[in-house]
Amino acid sequence: ASGCRVEVVHVPAPASGAVPTAETAEAVLRAFAELPRPLMVQCTAGNRSGAALLLWLAKQQGRNTESAGQLAQDLNLAFFTECSTCGPVRDWVMGQLPPANENAPVPAAQLETGYVIRQLFDTQGSSTFTYLVGCSASNEALLID
Repeated sequence: ASGCRVEVVHVPAPASGAVPTAETAEAVLRAFAELPRPLMVQCTAGNRSGAALLLWLAKQQGRNTESAGQLAQDLNLAFFTECSTCGPVRDWVMGQLPPANENAPVPAAQLETGYVIRQLFDTQGSSTFTYLVGCSASNEALLID
């Protein structure tokens, strides 16, 4: 088809049984940021591509480990919900995110849009989501619990 283009970025997977590095995380995030849309991420079983997707979504949405885990469950990402051998990859993704008792910083892209939408997760009791919707220009916000 005229005008179509394909770009490929190869992010090498670590050797079998090895844990990916922080450099691997940066390469994955850079590829997600720079490649044109629509974007296809592929691996043989879908576990590494699911991990890459979760890492990117969690970073984009300012999620901590607790809310990223909930997102993985909601999206039924098999590497997180069904894979008995994916513990190292799951742990690697979670190791790139703030712990459950901390909120992640709001990504700069959200601040530039003029609005802020944050999903917060209550780890102390109710295990429910709370949403903060705000306007950067007026400094007004609404908290939805």
